[in-house]
Amino acid sequence: MDLLLRCVGAAEPIARRVIEEGYGAELDAGAFFAAWSRHFTELGRVTPAPLKEGALTLLDTVAQLGLPMAVATSSYTAHAQDKLRRAGLLRRFKAVVGADQVQKPKPDPEVYLKAAATLGVDPRDCLALEDSEYGVRAAHAAGMTVVQVPDMTQPTADLRALGHIVLASLKEVAGYPFTVETTDG
Repeated sequence: MDLLLRCVGAAEPIARRVIEEGYGAELDAGAFFAAWSRHFTELGRVTPAPLKEGALTLLDTVAQLGLPMAVATSSYTAHAQDKLRRAGLLRRFKAVVGADQVQKPKPDPEVYLKAAATLGVDPRDCLALEDSEYGVRAAHAAGMTVVQVPDMTQPTADLRALGHIVLASLKEVAGYPFTVETTDG
C-alpha cells in the first residue's frame, strides 16, 4: 500500500521508478504497467470515475465568472480527455495538458506552465486545484496559488511547509477568502 500511495499523482516514469525500487529486479515492470494500464482502461469503460463532492458547483461558478480553465495532469492527454468526456466535463475546459506534452512530469512545473500559456494567463494569476503531493509541488513551483483537496493521502508536514491552502472538499473552494493582489498600487 505504501508503494501505491507514493504513486498517487505521479507520471508513469516516476511511478515506474517507485515500483521498481520497491520490488526490485524480481518484478517485470513492463508487464506490470501494461497490466495496470489494461485494468484501469477497462475499469474506466465500465465505471466512470466518480466526481468529487462540489466539483460541478465549482466548475459552474468558475464558468459564470468567465474564467478559462485547463487540466494539467500526470496522465497522458488522450486518457485524461477520455475520462473527462465520460464524466461529461471535457467541454468545460479550454485545454487539457498531459504528461505526454511536456519533457518533465510533475513535480516539475512544466505541465502547469504550459497549461497557463495555453490559456494565455500568467501563472501567478492561476489557481491550481490539486490532490497529490506531486501536483502541489508542480503548481507551487509554477508560482500559482495552490489549493490541495487531499484524496488518498494527507499532506505531510514537509508539504504543508510550502504554505499552500489545504481544504477538505471542493465545496469549500468557492467560499474561500482568496486575496487578490494588484500591481497598480
